[in-house]
Amino acid sequence: MSETPLLPDTNTIALWMLVAITIVIAAKVITGTMLGQKRKEIYKIREKLFGIRQELGHHQERVKVAKDMISFAVRQKQDLEHQIEITKSDLKALAAADDDGGEGGDGEAPERGDPTIPAHMRTRGEGLFE
Repeated sequence: MSETPLLPDTNTIALWMLVAITIVIAAKVITGTMLGQKRKEIYKIREKLFGIRQELGHHQERVKVAKDMISFAVRQKQDLEHQIEITKSDLKALAAADDDGGEGGDGEAPERGDPTIPAHMRTRGEGLFE
């Protein structure tokens, strides 16, 4: 009986090893290329997200500035309304003083400083040393 070798021929083994190594290298190149493309896509997406985040930050700053401007305008409006009320009360007081001064006494109204200046803007010692 002739003995058959249990191992295949060395040329066959070398050929199969070469094929396996070639397949592994080709798979590695293909996956590397695909991963590189995906990495570029991810980088582009990250850039877009960073731009959106910056735009949101600017938007939040603009909203805050707008709210501050609105609150300032509201305070200014309230101050002006208060000034109007003071001026109205001053005008009523001046009208009442003119009515009272014209009816009795020597016909001359008492001197109260400049009537065009509202009372809250007059100095306290106005006319003391004249």
